[in-house]
Amino acid sequence: MIFSEYFSKLVDYKQLTRKDVLRLFHLSGYDDISHVDSITLSRWLNGKTTPNLYKQLIIVSCLSGSVLDFIINLNIDELKGNQHDENFYSSYIRKVDYAHNSINYIERSQERRTKVESLSSKEILKKFEFFHRNFSCYRSISDNLELSLAEEGTLISCFESDQIVGHIAYFECSKLKTRNVELSNVLFFTPIYYADSVVLREIMVEFFTRNLNQVVDSFCYAVGFTRSGKKLDFHHYFGGAEILEFFPPDEKDKISNTDKGLFLVKVDLLKYLSKKVILKEVLEHINKKKE
Repeated sequence: MIFSEYFSKLVDYKQLTRKDVLRLFHLSGYDDISHVDSITLSRWLNGKTTPNLYKQLIIVSCLSGSVLDFIINLNIDELKGNQHDENFYSSYIRKVDYAHNSINYIERSQERRTKVESLSSKEILKKFEFFHRNFSCYRSISDNLELSLAEEGTLISCFESDQIVGHIAYFECSKLKTRNVELSNVLFFTPIYYADSVVLREIMVEFFTRNLNQVVDSFCYAVGFTRSGKKLDFHHYFGGAEILEFFPPDEKDKISNTDKGLFLVKVDLLKYLSKKVILKEVLEHINKKKE
């Protein structure tokens, strides 16, 4: 797919003038396109230069195109890979597996299934009450974090032998406010869990493939909790994570020395998709679902 042709057709379909496009770019909130001038826009539309994949995704989203249709039509083999991305991703995957004990009390299986549910925040918190007890800062979070959530959120669970081995839970959030920051129109994630790297891949690609249009087009940014160390590094590298606040552990309530507190971070969902190593897995998952 030639981006200039796709871009031109999208502009024509939306019946936008070049002035309209520049105005949308300038109001987008994305630094990568908010300062684009008429000369650069003309070169992109004429195919004289081609913006990188991240900018392409921003443009499609900004013009209310279908991110899902766009990436499906990409030729993944033509995209330039980045060896550093590959190495970082592989290194993180290895560390995930080293960090999680391969010997379990629950039965593990090679056969996995994912389940998607719509649940209220109370239902999700109740379902994972014991998991959240691993984080003694939850009381401080509830006292210092103001959220305006949709009535129901989405829970993606990964099962092996009827046991949950990983989950992602998130809500559309019209307002998020802490002592230091206030945001609007973001996705809010509760702490994520995965038993190993295979489960991580399952729930990550399930999230993106299921929500490419419904979520990514409307909510390009997400806010959620993560721990320090390699998990935080992963979101920094692939999602451009910005630390909004740190909630330290409550020394009286923490049940393990592994409880180091939680970082509240803001990430860019389109940045993850702009990385070939992640996009390739998402596309493979989409193609499997077609079979």
